[in-house]
Amino acid sequence: MTDSRGPFRRLIGLCARLVEPPSNLDRVEERRTALMLATSVLVLLGMFLSVDIAFLLTLPHYQPPWFGYLWLLTTYALSRSVQYRVGAVLLALMFPVVALAHVALGRSADPSITLSFMALSPLVAALFLSTRSVLVFGLLNLCGVALLGLTLPSRLPTAQSFFGTCTANAITTVLALLFIYHRNQREADRQRALRENEERLRLTLEGAQLGDWEYDYDSDVMRISKATQHIFGLAPGEWGGTRQALFDLIHPDDLDVVRENLAGVVSGDSWCSWNTACDFATAACAGSRCAGAVYSKRGA
Repeated sequence: MTDSRGPFRRLIGLCARLVEPPSNLDRVEERRTALMLATSVLVLLGMFLSVDIAFLLTLPHYQPPWFGYLWLLTTYALSRSVQYRVGAVLLALMFPVVALAHVALGRSADPSITLSFMALSPLVAALFLSTRSVLVFGLLNLCGVALLGLTLPSRLPTAQSFFGTCTANAITTVLALLFIYHRNQREADRQRALRENEERLRLTLEGAQLGDWEYDYDSDVMRISKATQHIFGLAPGEWGGTRQALFDLIHPDDLDVVRENLAGVVSGDSWCSWNTACDFATAACAGSRCAGAVYSKRGA
């Protein structure tokens, strides 16, 4: 029996490859930003293509802004490289440049609608760039519309078109700034709550005279907390940082249990829980009053 989900899975796999961040981006936040940028560009390509097709079918003498598609494709190429930040700047800059050029060249069927797309520029800057960038793009939009009104007043059919476009851009810029402020406040609250939880955990461990350790099987790196170093009587810099270094310190009565847990995780025979790209299992060292975790970055 044919699996009907096969084509859908292949489609999902193709989409994932189209937006996959470059392999030479190591930081998680950089990879997430590059992924979001590539996804945004592809979504915009699809939406603008749909709108232009509809206009071609309904509006006589309509001329799509083909250079806008070239701009988007360039941005997409940059989003798949380490220069993704340049791509983000180009994406934010695309809306005012394409809209103003389209109106200035007399190719817009409705200048008010065309210029309204400029309001997307501060929103893009809020997603991928800094607060200062939002202000810069908001001011660029206002200056661009004002310059168009001064040099080519005939391209703006009414005063309402001019003031309406300026008002829409100002409102969008303010909303983008509020979005950034709200996002930063939420992140600050989250970081504060995280620090408080870590402090409570530290006090709990200290009060119970417990320590903790963590072992990365792939790199054979063992990390232990300061409390664990104190439990084992280790001086600063004395910790060896390997699995064998921990084995040398664990009470003999607990050593076999820890070895079995580590071996079970490596072989895949012991119980583990799936979390992102890591396999987790826990082991306890009652004699030395410490608890630890071992993980491997290999997939399940």
